Amino acid sequence: MSSLVFTFMRRFGGLIALLGAALVQLAGLIWPWGTPAQAVWYADLTYLSVIYLSTALSMTVWRSAPNDRKGALWLLMMGLVALSVGESIWVYFELFTTTPPNVSPADLSYYAFYSLLGLALLRQSQIALHSLKTLGLLLDSAIIVGMVGLYAWWLFLAEVALDSGSALMNRAVTLSYPALDLGLLALVLLALQGKGLRLPTVLFSCGLLMYIAADLRYVFLSSQEAYVSGSWIDCLWSWGTVSLALAGWSDQHAKGSSTVVPTPRTVQRGLSVLPYVAVLMSCVLLIFLQQHPTPATPGVLWGTVGLFGIVMLRQALTFTENARLTRTLLLFTEQLEQGRTLLTHQAFHDGLTGLPNRALFFDRLGQTLALSERQGHAIGVMFIDLDGFKQINDRFGHAAGDRLLIQAAERMRTTLREGDTLARVGGDEFNVILTNLFASEQAEQVAHRLNLAFAAPFFIAEEAVHVTASIGISTLTHVGENADVLQRQADLALYQAKFKGRNTFHTFTEDLLLSVHAREHTKQALQFALEHDEFELYYQPQLQGDQLVGVEALLRWHSASLGLVRPDEFIAVAEDTGFILPIGHWVLKQACRQAALWRDAGRPLRIAVNISPRQFAHPDFLPQVLNCLKTNQLPGSLLEIELTERLVIQDLPSAAVKMEQLRHLGVQVSLDDFGAGHSSISYLMTLPVSALKLDRNFVRNAERSVSGQQMIQAIASIAQAMNVHVVAEGVETQAQWALVSSLGCEVVQGFLLSEPLPVEQFERWRLQNAQW
Repeated sequence: MSSLVFTFMRRFGGLIALLGAALVQLAGLIWPWGTPAQAVWYADLTYLSVIYLSTALSMTVWRSAPNDRKGALWLLMMGLVALSVGESIWVYFELFTTTPPNVSPADLSYYAFYSLLGLALLRQSQIALHSLKTLGLLLDSAIIVGMVGLYAWWLFLAEVALDSGSALMNRAVTLSYPALDLGLLALVLLALQGKGLRLPTVLFSCGLLMYIAADLRYVFLSSQEAYVSGSWIDCLWSWGTVSLALAGWSDQHAKGSSTVVPTPRTVQRGLSVLPYVAVLMSCVLLIFLQQHPTPATPGVLWGTVGLFGIVMLRQALTFTENARLTRTLLLFTEQLEQGRTLLTHQAFHDGLTGLPNRALFFDRLGQTLALSERQGHAIGVMFIDLDGFKQINDRFGHAAGDRLLIQAAERMRTTLREGDTLARVGGDEFNVILTNLFASEQAEQVAHRLNLAFAAPFFIAEEAVHVTASIGISTLTHVGENADVLQRQADLALYQAKFKGRNTFHTFTEDLLLSVHAREHTKQALQFALEHDEFELYYQPQLQGDQLVGVEALLRWHSASLGLVRPDEFIAVAEDTGFILPIGHWVLKQACRQAALWRDAGRPLRIAVNISPRQFAHPDFLPQVLNCLKTNQLPGSLLEIELTERLVIQDLPSAAVKMEQLRHLGVQVSLDDFGAGHSSISYLMTLPVSALKLDRNFVRNAERSVSGQQMIQAIASIAQAMNVHVVAEGVETQAQWALVSSLGCEVVQGFLLSEPLPVEQFERWRLQNAQW
């Protein structure tokens, strides 16, 4: 409990003491006591205590304030220090001298007090002094203050200024306080017209307004020799000081911009009308004094002239602001029009390549169709997909992929004819509108030129990469077909081009629809086969000399509706539709399970499994291999992964990384159908390959020509130097076996040994050929 009280008093003790002192002074004014001399002592000392406590509170606040508020709080603190010094000097003269001097060192402290308060208000209200709007508000404030000054001059300031019986210094010092008050009034009006009000600014302004009212009333009473210490004016000074101290205290506890509230509209409207009211009231005063002249009339006349000068400056500034706003509006209108044009362009163009996008493509296709109907010319639509783009994007990153798309778009743009439209409609998908075709062969000629344009490598990160294009073509030679039909036909033709091996083109025909329907039927049948276990693995033996060293697992499909389906009839469809992933996973699990069974039976045998490009590229491939090995407690040496050349060279670095990871698992990796594709011995040096499987055409050519034999012998020599085995596929005769063995092929596989067999038949074959 005591700690809570201590914390409370530490935070609010100074504030409570200050308010208590101010209330004590107020009580003395409400219930006066003692002699007039005692009343003066009471008023002076209580007021002095209010000032001291305000100064002490401001010092405490400044020490603990955040750095961004210390500037304004320091100015406030120093102003209150100056007030403490000045008031202490004045109280000394008033209480301990017979006649207090009209001019004393206290005046210098008061001047410092007013000046520091003005600077503190500017800092606290965060007024932007360099803006034209602020200058306009300052002129508006000057007009209002000028009107107040004119009335003050008429009522009592002229009498003080023109009092020849008083010393000039006395008059100057006396008039300096109203002048400082009017300056502070201008700053208060400026602060209140800002973007928003903060509680510290409102309290600060209230404190200054109380000081201004007290000072002007003091000058008026002094001119009438009617001021006595202990009057209600002292209460205004006292509570004005309290309000200033509260402004600093609340500024320390404010939470940033959350304490800013919009200036009420009624206040904004009132402040905006005040300058006009001030001018009107000044004119009324001047007219009145013309009818009833006083010694103050000349001063009011010249003051009104000065006031109108300020009004003229304000009007000139308004004209300048209006001109600036007009220029800004014109610039904004111009930028808006440019933005509208840019947005229109962006809405119909690809942001990366600058080509028309899908929306503009279909708009132009519709226009081209309408024009072709009137003129009788045929048109064509191409659907282009970049082969191998995904691998390059994954390898080099999206930024490099974007640069490749830009280069590819430029090649296609320069290859197409003038008048044709090239559009980017997807990530690596493009559409072309071919106009003024006289025969469908013209479209195929353009497609052929596009394929040739992709023959040269692209350079990404100073590395040459190869990307090809698969192109689907749809031509319109008669009216009645719309844009959607042409696009769908080109899309079907594109898939057929990919099915044919990519890097080619295909033209849509009605027969393609039948093929599509057949593919869709195959796709549905594949899904049924997975769900109903219609797949089976066959095994074909591999011999090294007279020893059985392994088998290749080959997939067979016994369809309930289609019968026995050959792999070449469904693998491409499975690859294209994505069913190759679950099928490949099934093959991998079945092969590992069978290898484990043979291992447990004491007849271990390595099984080679063919892996499709899509399966090898999938991020789950390596985890699946590891899981199959762990599940069956199978050493990696009993599993071999067969990859095609085409798969490997699509993304050589990525393939090398995965092959190295397979080798760490003990799994052997072989290149299947070596020689059927690009066949570069150089990349073998960078790949952890354990075997090369020669394409069966090598075996046939070796029988027919010496050059074929020399080719096998050269490959075998290089492979042996790299500790890589060479497997000859498609060996069907004893002569072929003898020939390839003499040329360096260590392992043979083919129908001479056995055709692929189900596991039961393979077991019987193995027993019958126990010598192997």
